[in-house]
Amino acid sequence: MAEEDDFDIVPDEDEDEPRSPWVWVSIIVVVALFAFAVGVAFMILSDRMGPGSPGPTATPNLALHAPTQVAMITGTATISPQSSIAISQTPTATPKATVTATPSPTPTPTCTVPVENLFVPLYDQGRLGCPLGNAQVTWAAYQLFEHGNMLWRNDEDTSFVFYASGDWQPITQGWDGQPPADRGAPPPGLQAPLRGFGWVWSHDDTIFNGLGWARDKEKGFCALVQNFDHGFILQSSNVPSCTPENLYNFATASDWSPVLIAAVDDHKWGNVPPPAKPAAKGANVRKQG
Repeated sequence: MAEEDDFDIVPDEDEDEPRSPWVWVSIIVVVALFAFAVGVAFMILSDRMGPGSPGPTATPNLALHAPTQVAMITGTATISPQSSIAISQTPTATPKATVTATPSPTPTPTCTVPVENLFVPLYDQGRLGCPLGNAQVTWAAYQLFEHGNMLWRNDEDTSFVFYASGDWQPITQGWDGQPPADRGAPPPGLQAPLRGFGWVWSHDDTIFNGLGWARDKEKGFCALVQNFDHGFILQSSNVPSCTPENLYNFATASDWSPVLIAAVDDHKWGNVPPPAKPAAKGANVRKQG
């Protein structure tokens, strides 16, 4: 039989001793490895489940996800499909300076044919243009009226009416030799025109009312004339004669008043002064300035 002393309890020698620090380090390492393994497993599981699976939300880095292409069109930013960020702000376009072009003056054409020296004082290139040829002497007829005159040019077989008001017009009616219409008795000191002048004057109320009655009879004369792009200039010439028949040139008469006419296609005139006396034989007609 065993004795009581044989079962004496021996106290544990390590019970009151503190644990070694390496034990705590080992515990921390094990916990860290376990957390790391759990995280790796979670990431692998998220990748396998696809982009629709919930995951941690990352804050976008603007420096890494900036638009790759931006087109600037008059102040509106256009983002290409490759861009991952939508820009809602409209950039302010830099205003461009407006340049107003100064029109260049139209150059004056150079005329190849010279203007007759006698016509230079009346010549206006801007209105008449360039000469179509050199000045020539032609047979003409002239008659003075109360408020203007009538002119006929043989080289073109055309008649014209020049009003003292400043207007003029070519006569388009032809004359077949018929006598003028009866306009009644003329006022004292005046007369009705005859032949072609009389026929047009008596049948056209505009010409009759615009010119009035004739102050003198129709007279033939030689005229120096030059045609231009937009009209003509004519001046009576005192050459002895200018017709094969040697018709009398009234421009050589002592009582003849020189005729000077610048006819421009705009049909406007100025300074057509009537003679001081009814007995005067001509009038000067000048273009409008």
